[in-house]
Amino acid sequence: MSELVDKLRAEFQDKEYRDAYADECLDTMIATQIKVLREQRGMTQGQLAVATGMKQPRIPVLEDATYSNWSINTLKRFAKAFDVALSVKFETFSKLIEDFENLSRESLQRPAFENDTHFQTQRTTSRRFHRPKYLPSRRRSRNWAMSRIRQTQVSNMGSRRKPPKSAGGMQGALSSQAANELGIQLVAAAGGN
Repeated sequence: MSELVDKLRAEFQDKEYRDAYADECLDTMIATQIKVLREQRGMTQGQLAVATGMKQPRIPVLEDATYSNWSINTLKRFAKAFDVALSVKFETFSKLIEDFENLSRESLQRPAFENDTHFQTQRTTSRRFHRPKYLPSRRRSRNWAMSRIRQTQVSNMGSRRKPPKSAGGMQGALSSQAANELGIQLVAAAGGN
């Protein structure tokens, strides 16, 4: 068990405290990772604004650890701009604390798809991706991808499951709270200013 878990064991018995702690960690980690990924790619805030389709003054707000009105759609825009996948999942509090303890600039960096070692292959003379004739549109691409997911679920689990339903525009806004000493520690641990 980690030292930090031992230190926080008593405080985490209070649900309001652990929820506030989790909110602060989430807000700070998202904002810090956006800044780290932008810097990793050598992008200015203006370039990131163009890549996400946002106005430039919005980027510093989203890189601020005190920001807490995250929406899944906004995070998807950043994932596309950085050419990475967005992963949203529920986690235990002990795992959250473990992630905080291991937080560093390196732990927040992610390679863009073109540098993802699992997808690197020998390059052919033409680097342009040609969509197969059986996938002429984005809608058909999505249907094809969903059929592949279902096939994987059937083979891996032995039974057919429905794919998860889309959140359909629901926004996962967290309560806004000023960054406390935890936020400052996270930013400092990630090497931010």
